[in-house]
Amino acid sequence: MYERFVTKEAFTAVGIKWTGTFSAAFEGVIRKEINAFRERMNEIEHVVNPETLLGITTKFTEDGFTYYICLEVSNAEAVPEGMSAITVPAKLYAVCSHEKGQSVDATYDNIATWYQSQGYEKDDTGYGMEKYRSTYDPLAEETEFWVYEPVRKKT
Repeated sequence: MYERFVTKEAFTAVGIKWTGTFSAAFEGVIRKEINAFRERMNEIEHVVNPETLLGITTKFTEDGFTYYICLEVSNAEAVPEGMSAITVPAKLYAVCSHEKGQSVDATYDNIATWYQSQGYEKDDTGYGMEKYRSTYDPLAEETEFWVYEPVRKKT
């Protein structure tokens, strides 16, 4: 696993918004949403990097969360029907790679252990992100992606 800190400027993204329970996510609903998005992503205008899909997690509740599968855009004036725009604030992120064969839970545990050992804590005012290649197959068991966790210096 490769870790580093990255400051990312604010940006806008357009994609499919999903809100649901942790159990629904575990059962694969998000993977189906990603497949649906891949079929429609060519409808999005002003795409900054068509090779990179973003999974952005917002609004955690006791039993679920909101998740956007999207593409970064330079302009969100024309949002396709059934899609939403999201503005992601500028933040400092702890970034690590998720490798094939590793559990996703272990990846998130490892990045948290790493940034805490560096004197940082999770910044709950930011959004967590995952970056995937546009060729990402959400139905494949083995995949590689990058995890971005918003962090701040411990106070």
